[in-house]
Amino acid sequence: MRIKKLLAAVLFLCVGTVSLPVSAVEVALPESVVQVQDGEEQPTSGTCGAKGNEENVKWSFDEATGTLTISGTGEMSDGSWDGLEFTSVVIEDGVTNVGNQAFYECTSLTSVTIPESVTSIEYGAFMFCGSLTSVTIPDSMTSIEAQAFYECGSLTAVTLPDSLTSIGDEAFRGCSSLTSVTIPDAVTSIERGVFYGCSSLTSVMIPDSVTSIGVGAFAFCGSLTSVTIPDSVTSIDGSAIDYCESLTSVTIEDPDCEIADSPYTICNDHGTFSGTICGYENSTAQAYAEKYGYTFESLGTAPGATEPTTVTTTTTPETTTTTTETTTTTTETTTTTPETTTETGSTTTTPSTTTPTEPTHDTADVDGDGEITIDDTTAILKDISAQLFGDSQLTEAQSKAADVNGDGSLTVDDATIILKYIAAKLFDPFVTISDLL
Repeated sequence: MRIKKLLAAVLFLCVGTVSLPVSAVEVALPESVVQVQDGEEQPTSGTCGAKGNEENVKWSFDEATGTLTISGTGEMSDGSWDGLEFTSVVIEDGVTNVGNQAFYECTSLTSVTIPESVTSIEYGAFMFCGSLTSVTIPDSMTSIEAQAFYECGSLTAVTLPDSLTSIGDEAFRGCSSLTSVTIPDAVTSIERGVFYGCSSLTSVMIPDSVTSIGVGAFAFCGSLTSVTIPDSVTSIDGSAIDYCESLTSVTIEDPDCEIADSPYTICNDHGTFSGTICGYENSTAQAYAEKYGYTFESLGTAPGATEPTTVTTTTTPETTTTTTETTTTTTETTTTTPETTTETGSTTTTPSTTTPTEPTHDTADVDGDGEITIDDTTAILKDISAQLFGDSQLTEAQSKAADVNGDGSLTVDDATIILKYIAAKLFDPFVTISDLL
């Protein structure tokens, strides 16, 4: 705007002091400015260093080649290149990072070259770069932060270097053209939603360095056919391998792996799985498969486990005969109903029965159907109404699940938390009840 005002002032002075036609007045724009639509001036170069060191890193745009070049030393931030239609980015050696949302929604960008001096790609650096097809990540890279390549739907391949130690939440979420990925050996966890919605992903290699798989890590990977989870992985969070339509097998090598107790942790669609869970005998994988009716295939006895030994003991019953009485005693169990005693002559028999154990319910899943829905809220509200008349309709396990906030009482607050959860789930598939407490 200052340039426009300056030009207007020059024209006014020229017209007011010299009798020249306006068409005869020519004003040259600075070389660092190009004309774009609506007559707005757009800079073609500038600074983009981190705060306090802005001059250390500079950027320039070559309109002829459509290339944006970042040069200098140290950390960069985002620059004032919004509105420029560049197709490639070249970051020169000396720059140490790709800044926070630096190329957010640069929809014409197709390729990026990153030098060995860069060690991190920061939050949302290439978010919504829908035309980006390739990116070269150097061996110097140690971290790719959250949502770095979020919704880069044209990205077909990415090679993650061995130097990489962390991949942030949803880093490659929505990269629907990505077909395969190998996670480096230095990465210790696959975070929340890292490959969520990578619908073309057919294979993934998880190294022995990984110890946990986060919520929704591989959810909605519709082309993924099999996953092998190494014995280094000790926990698999909810919806980790959720809605993977083509999935036929999941191998879980740690016999004690903690698997989120939900049919949606591993499923093809709506909490159902037609494939096979593979794991060791008496493992958590076997228990998970059996609980939800999934097919289980045994890998045999876990390495280091001791084969069960069968011991056969033969006991010769001792018989005592007397002329006065015979007594028969039954084995006492830990749980009994009121005893019934039957006397016939001098013989006394005490039978005992066992009360069946009620199944447990996950927090907020009041009706125990494996999902948290409006039905659970309804059950809570009905029970609150029933309690006004001194009559609770819920079992002990249901009441425990209904006490969502854990305050020891059933109130409208518990129902409200469930309603908030259902609403939040529409926008964030990874939200949990605990997030709202």
